[in-house]
Amino acid sequence: MFKILIDTCVWLDLAKDNQGQGVLGVLETLVRQKQVSIILPRTVLDELTRNKARVAGEGSRSLSTVLKRAREVVHRPGDGKNKQIVLDQLNDVDYKLPSLGESAIEAIGRIEKLFSSTTVVETSDEVKLRAAQRAIDRRAPFHLPRNGIDDAILIETYANLAKNRMAGDQCLAKTSYSCKMNDLAKALMRNFPIRFLP
Repeated sequence: MFKILIDTCVWLDLAKDNQGQGVLGVLETLVRQKQVSIILPRTVLDELTRNKARVAGEGSRSLSTVLKRAREVVHRPGDGKNKQIVLDQLNDVDYKLPSLGESAIEAIGRIEKLFSSTTVVETSDEVKLRAAQRAIDRRAPFHLPRNGIDDAILIETYANLAKNRMAGDQCLAKTSYSCKMNDLAKALMRNFPIRFLP
């Protein structure tokens, strides 16, 4: 069985992006068929809970801003014949914006359903101490000028799971290239037996 740790930023990206629905469907199927199990650290669950309302609203807001700019461009002097057709189409898309936000809410619901069938890996004192030692030693993710305790906890949680995995199990990790987690990816690959998903 494959055991996969997916960082919060990936879950949030899946919720924001309509194309993430397909990836969620595949993951749901693999979990249902017991080919994959999700490693769910407490920090990932807590971060998703903190950020889900923001993500649900972002989908509609960001597209609304783009549509506003598009309307401004269309209103500039130019071909008046096609201007109304374009404005009508933009208004139609703007009308559908709430359903795009609903898509993110639906995706978050699907993610939470996956989480509800997964055992949460609580953060042990040992993991907290090792994460704190990373900060003292200025090792990833603390080599950057930001607080990375949640990232360090993910690294150390994964280390425990990789060290104690059952024979035949393969541990995988996934972070997003758009997130700060590239450093987590590098630290995981450098320190632990891991197959890292692109």
